[in-house]
Amino acid sequence: GAFFNSTFGQSESPAAISLQPYISGLTFTVFVTNAGDGTNRMFIIQKAGTILVVPSGSSTPNATPFLNITTRVRSSGNEQGLLGLAFHPQYSANGRFFVYYTRTADGAIQIAEYRVSSGDPNVADTAETVLMTIPHPSFTNHNGGTVAFGLDGYLYAGTGDGGSGNDPNNNAQNINSLLGKMLRIDINNVPVGQVPPYNIPPDNPYAGTIPGADEIFAIGLRNPYRFSFDNGRQRGSQVRNRLWVADVGQGSIEE
Repeated sequence: GAFFNSTFGQSESPAAISLQPYISGLTFTVFVTNAGDGTNRMFIIQKAGTILVVPSGSSTPNATPFLNITTRVRSSGNEQGLLGLAFHPQYSANGRFFVYYTRTADGAIQIAEYRVSSGDPNVADTAETVLMTIPHPSFTNHNGGTVAFGLDGYLYAGTGDGGSGNDPNNNAQNINSLLGKMLRIDINNVPVGQVPPYNIPPDNPYAGTIPGADEIFAIGLRNPYRFSFDNGRQRGSQVRNRLWVADVGQGSIEE
């Protein structure tokens, strides 16, 4: 339709908008990001378990995936699969990145670390370090899916409440369950062989002797499939690192 131009007091027709394919041949793409390393490469997650890399200036992914973990990923459920990818803020120096997926054996949520290979910056090493495994036994939906670094340097992960509707197991309000939560962990300066292979930020709300799971940052989420951080550049430094969560809704009320 038309819009009203208040300056001139008349209706004008909107500009024509058209969409053109940029990359074709993809299968169930769920996330696109970059490594923040200055190369301007595009990394594309496909739900079945592959991460494709598109060189700067190209619209064609490399023939060899950056990472292929389809044998480790269960993607049969409509909301299961390889869902999240986060590059370490110092990725250009340390080659570390983190993925979020539902594992083959039982659909449990798994957060794992990988590293880029030493011989090819467009191919990752397939060796995996599992940081966290979160049981998700009852239903195939509500798996959450994002991992991202905040400006505080910590790794955040959004988990779903375990599935079905109305959170039948009350996971989101259970402070001892990692389902239905925003998690925050410190993956830096971890001693070799430490279990679990991460540290707990001391200001997490249930850290230390406070009752509740140490990893929790926020509770009461249904399915925080995607979230990101506000860098505050447009509104002043007071809102830097504000976390915006797309918590997939059921109806008019959330947990």
